Amino acid sequence: MQETIQIARQLMTEHSVNYSGTLYRLSKAMLQVAPVQKPFPPIYVAANSPRTRKIAGMLGNGWIAQMMTPAMYERDLREVGLAAAEVGRSLQDIDVTYHANLGISGDYEEARRLAASLRGRCSYGGPSNL
Repeated sequence: MQETIQIARQLMTEHSVNYSGTLYRLSKAMLQVAPVQKPFPPIYVAANSPRTRKIAGMLGNGWIAQMMTPAMYERDLREVGLAAAEVGRSLQDIDVTYHANLGISGDYEEARRLAASLRGRCSYGGPSNL
């Protein structure tokens, strides 16, 4: 993920990219269409592991927190902030978002059923009673 973000940014800001990393190697790679957003569109990282949260803090324009309790959110947000600080960034530099399944109904049990039916459609690592 880290190399992918680095390469994407280079491709969107440089005419020709040479890159030699652990996973990818590019020689004179280029995009034919320049991004509308300058210098490039924001890159959001959906991160649910310590390593990906570190990447979100170091390189992401945004972090997408997914399906977690308030305590997990607080802990994970702290990790993102610490990783940002390691590279001279602040948590204020990162757009923090939250993704959760939502079921809306006038009936409580129906709303829970609707929300639960969406669980298989995204990565879910939280408690089963959320």
